[in-house]
Amino acid sequence: MYFAGFGVVFLAFLWVRGSISIKESSGGFTLNGFLMALGGAAGLLQIIIFLGYGLISVPRYIKFRSNNKSRLDVALCRVDQAEDKMQQARLTAEDILANALGMRNLLSIQGDLKDRLDELINRFPRDMIDTTLPYTNIDHIDLFFR
Repeated sequence: MYFAGFGVVFLAFLWVRGSISIKESSGGFTLNGFLMALGGAAGLLQIIIFLGYGLISVPRYIKFRSNNKSRLDVALCRVDQAEDKMQQARLTAEDILANALGMRNLLSIQGDLKDRLDELINRFPRDMIDTTLPYTNIDHIDLFFR
């Protein structure tokens, strides 16, 4: 809105000054020429604003989507990262389970701590408990907590 008002004021300024006229003149600009130049400038401005980033990103996106080998490489890299995170989480869970099993075996009395340890152990899958049970290191836990 402001630009339209500014354009009208600028056009009136040029007309009062005598630089632009409605009729054909030999030395000045005509109104038709000025409006055609203004329309062309507005069109170029729209192209720059609306398509400036799109002229670069759309073909880049199409090129990326059409290259299946690079997409496969990115997918394999993501799978490898997820697999590493999963293995690290499994090893951490096995360490926690081994420590909990060792601490439960150390406690000879019934109590709240033993109940909490049983609750924690029961949250793990049974196959993980069976595979971790032979590797519980009671001596390590005994030295660590005494």
